Amino acid sequence: SRRSFVGLRPNEVPARTLDEFFVRIRDGTNWCQPPGKNGPMPRKTAWMVTTGCTCRYTYGGIEVPPLEFPQWMTDLMSLVMPL
Repeated sequence: SRRSFVGLRPNEVPARTLDEFFVRIRDGTNWCQPPGKNGPMPRKTAWMVTTGCTCRYTYGGIEVPPLEFPQWMTDLMSLVMPL
């Protein structure tokens, strides 16, 4: 079984930092729009995984291949999920 968790940390990251991450994410992600039985998936998607993971994301019969975390993801996780 798969499990996901979420948490809310309001106002912990300065707005300027959030804006910078937005630009890095928007411009630094290999977005894909896989074809489905009725044409392209209705939204662009990116499925990111840690090094060595080969799991794929599926949605309505459409499969999205994994991409290794880009540097911005590592930076973001270090900021909001420090070890």
